[in-house]
Amino acid sequence: MKKLAGFLLIMFFLGFGAASANAATLNGWAWTETFGWISFNSGDAGAGGGPYAVSINSSGDFSGYAWSEYLGWVSFNASDVPASCSASPQARLNTSTGAVTGWAYAMVYGSSSNGCIELSGANHASPDASGNGGVTYIPSTGKFAGYAWGGDTVTKAGPGWIQFNPTVSSPADSVVCFSTDCGYAGTSGITGTCNAITPYQNIQPNTSVTFEATATSGHSPYHYQWNGEAGWDTQNPNQQFTASYSSSQTGPTVVIKDKDNLLSPSISCPSVTVLVPLTSSNLLIGRTVGTANAASLTVKQFNPFALLWSFTLSKDYSCTPTVSPDPNDTNWNSNWKNGNLGMTNNNDNTRTWAGNTGTNLTAGASEHVINPGIYQFRISCTSNDNEPQSVNVVLKINYSNESEI
Repeated sequence: MKKLAGFLLIMFFLGFGAASANAATLNGWAWTETFGWISFNSGDAGAGGGPYAVSINSSGDFSGYAWSEYLGWVSFNASDVPASCSASPQARLNTSTGAVTGWAYAMVYGSSSNGCIELSGANHASPDASGNGGVTYIPSTGKFAGYAWGGDTVTKAGPGWIQFNPTVSSPADSVVCFSTDCGYAGTSGITGTCNAITPYQNIQPNTSVTFEATATSGHSPYHYQWNGEAGWDTQNPNQQFTASYSSSQTGPTVVIKDKDNLLSPSISCPSVTVLVPLTSSNLLIGRTVGTANAASLTVKQFNPFALLWSFTLSKDYSCTPTVSPDPNDTNWNSNWKNGNLGMTNNNDNTRTWAGNTGTNLTAGASEHVINPGIYQFRISCTSNDNEPQSVNVVLKINYSNESEI
């Protein structure tokens, strides 16, 4: 068992943290005959401690730290590599060819060239998919193979050869990267699914939803990485993920890893729809569209008014407009009378209704006089699965000789 311990205080003192959330996280182990195992991610089984990880950004640049129980910190940050190693120290992956170039550094050596780790070079060229050359990325598997050389090339002091696909224990220990940043689409990985095991559609606001990921190929035990978080939960396989949702949105994503370090593509869980009740702010009235900001309005006969609405509900709802009492007069806006509320389907199991009547919805005209009185404009939404909802505004039409309130 490659249990790594006794370095937490050192780690926090130096300020070493986990990989950036915008980078592809590496996992797995490299091996050196001199110092044994080197862990690339504190979340891997047997690693212990943390957080730490080596990562690769979208430009192919490495960063972060690996840890060895006997060698200590191995930095992949170009800023930690002394000039005695190279004038161009940045460790980099060519996502087109799989070639890995540049340097890492064993921090225990201070600024000595004995700590220089060359990822590929004259005697260990990259790319070399055979695993006998320099460090090389294999896109079809998402794994790294080959050797880095650690130490002074003259005195031969230092870590020596570091194998990224170790054969001393099991191929499962290989350093692996799953991300489009690493040029790996998961075609040779494993498969899996994600489903919600609690209600997730048309739920009340601030309701917790639990999702469960299931591997459909590969070999157990499995581990799960939710929403691109750094590391892998090794104490608890973390097959389930729970979050509270106050609004409709896409569900989480998960990557599944099996015991052979094969990974699934990023799996999308179902989208969550939250039942948001209609409120008075969803339908407004005013003299013009630009001034429609109230729940009621009083105008003189013949004066215009306008309605403005905007709301989102789960897609099981259907919504219609009405006016009561309806004088059945052609001066009511045709869009409102014809039920045209501007409905659009969203991509998250919701629908949005948004629009207005324009500013030409007149209270009356010389040839079509609408009687003074109180009129209620209402939007009513019904569903087979949920309670009906409605919202309304009130219009009071006065005689032309009355004062407006």
